[in-house]
Amino acid sequence: MAEQARGERMIRIFVYMMAHYNNRYNVADIMRHLEFPESDLRSVQRDMQALSEIEGGYIRRFVDNGKTYYQVALERANKL
Repeated sequence: MAEQARGERMIRIFVYMMAHYNNRYNVADIMRHLEFPESDLRSVQRDMQALSEIEGGYIRRFVDNGKTYYQVALERANKL
């Protein structure tokens, strides 16, 4: 059951980010936009890390002024 919840959450995040590919997000932004409860913070952090490590590089992870952000890699998104 937990794996199903994780998979569903990751798909929601991925679809949201693809729909808003021009924007960059930190974990707090994702949680706010998708209305995840605060209790899911660590899970969403792990999900974002996992999404950024998916082969093909659709979501890129970068650090700006000490904050970690995630953004759709546009050259990859065009292939979807």
